[in-house]
Amino acid sequence: MLGNQYFLNGQYEKALTQYAEVLAQNPENKAVLIHTILAEVQLGFLEQALGHFSQLLSLESDEIAPENAYLEPVCHDLSQGAKAQFGKMQNELSRAILDFLCSKKEEAKELFGKYVTDSRWEKLVRPILNKMEKLGQNAKI
Repeated sequence: MLGNQYFLNGQYEKALTQYAEVLAQNPENKAVLIHTILAEVQLGFLEQALGHFSQLLSLESDEIAPENAYLEPVCHDLSQGAKAQFGKMQNELSRAILDFLCSKKEEAKELFGKYVTDSRWEKLVRPILNKMEKLGQNAKI
């Protein structure tokens, strides 16, 4: 997929254009949703990333399992405490999204929970937390 080549080359805006075309035809494509979220986080497009993350959680599936090689290094770097690779990833909400995708659901819930009472983020974060609760322990990541 051309979007993935753009992503690997750090051309995140071009990758998003390609991903948007795929999602227009298949909005339930989990792999493309995850790639979209990762590109949006890299670009600092937090509101869009949260919207797509909410869409990902809404899919009628117990399994949110990314089948891509792009998430592996992200998860590895997060587990090592590295943030340098994610220059735009200074926001805790971006970290919460990535924590969830990297099978750190409890850490993600904790970070999202900090923003439920923040008037700027509450409308985006509360539905995400509700969906995470609905998924409960049945979701496989």
